[in-house]
Amino acid sequence: MARILIIDDNEAFGEMLQEILESAGHETVFSPMPIVSTENALTEGYDLITLDLRMPDFEGGEVAQLFRDMNLQTPVLVISGYLTDLMEESLAKVGLQNFLQKPFSHAEVLSKIETILQAS
Repeated sequence: MARILIIDDNEAFGEMLQEILESAGHETVFSPMPIVSTENALTEGYDLITLDLRMPDFEGGEVAQLFRDMNLQTPVLVISGYLTDLMEESLAKVGLQNFLQKPFSHAEVLSKIETILQAS
């Protein structure tokens, strides 16, 4: 299956997402320190990255811009409880196309991830 990096500052959410993905056979990497995870995204090989938008150290949009500036080709799934149409349009300008609104069901996140992985 896929190797997935989870970038989120919420430890409980990250661990819950990790459990969902690992139960579906994916390998996951998660640290509740988004700066460490962002560095990992740029130095390690992943099939997919999940990215939160609101984190205390920096915004997910800034991380997305960094990924674009570094020409990172890994697909990114933005998972947030703060998504709006305007925000999605803004994030699309830095190359993000995949979004999932919190809360979500296990089936929703797994389906979205499978769709992204099949397309890449």
